[in-house]
Amino acid sequence: SLYNILYYILPNFWAYMAGYVLKIAIGIVSFCLLAKDVYGEKYDTYKPLIVVIATAFALIPAFPAYGICFASIPLIVFLLRRIYIQPDKWLFLGVFLYPLVSYFSYFGFFILAYIVCAVFILWIKDKKFPKWIALSCVVLAAGYVLFEYRLFGEMLFSDTVNIRSTMVETNYTLTENIKEMWNVFTNTIFHAQDSHFYLVFPVCLVGIVLINAGYIRNKEWKRIWTEFAYPILPRSKAVF
Repeated sequence: SLYNILYYILPNFWAYMAGYVLKIAIGIVSFCLLAKDVYGEKYDTYKPLIVVIATAFALIPAFPAYGICFASIPLIVFLLRRIYIQPDKWLFLGVFLYPLVSYFSYFGFFILAYIVCAVFILWIKDKKFPKWIALSCVVLAAGYVLFEYRLFGEMLFSDTVNIRSTMVETNYTLTENIKEMWNVFTNTIFHAQDSHFYLVFPVCLVGIVLINAGYIRNKEWKRIWTEFAYPILPRSKAVF
């Protein structure tokens, strides 16, 4: 929505440039906010490295229309973490307005699905229903409906044929489903296949080994795998 607004108020070239600059700025700020929330008092120690990584993250190529949406993902994680720690009405307002820098079809649906997963994970972990995280899911969904009212209007209240209805369907057996899940997990899909399999996936595997080796070395047996099982929990701290 923010990207579209730029084209209403600026000539095309300047709207494109403004969108690119905003994408970088939002990416760096969002990443640093989340890092500061995760590391707390240790943030200043890692700040130079964090700023470099945040800049690299913000500069990752993306389709122009979705660049801001991609760069702002750390922002919604930051807001949800803060709500989990200490709910506040301004945090919920931030969640409600977040769709201004997001896009439902490409990002919002998946963010909402992850929040639902987080509700069940936290419910089991804390042994009580995480009502504020659940409420944030409702608030975020309402924000998407408001900011993308035309999309939801066409999908729900019109006979307009959309792209989803033209997709080819297939039926997999359980074995075929598991095989396909593993294929997508290891190779990903579309244009990111090579970079994922030869760069991202190996780096993640090395990270898993190093982080858990650190826990074993420090005899922190209970923390093994927790970085990956509960990635949004505020008590989660990486070991370097």
